[in-house]
Amino acid sequence: MDIFLTIAEGKIKEAIRNGEFDNLANRGKPLNLDDTAHIP
Repeated sequence: MDIFLTIAEGKIKEAIRNGEFDNLANRGKPLNLDDTAHIP
C-alpha cells in the first residue's frame, strides 16, 4: 500500500475516533452532485 494512503487513512480514522466529524454543517444532508460550478 502507498505510504501516503496509509498515513491519510490513519489520520482520518484518528479524527473519526476523536469525534472531529460529528458536528459538520451539512451532516446527514445529501450531496448536490449536479453542481459542476467548481469543475474546470
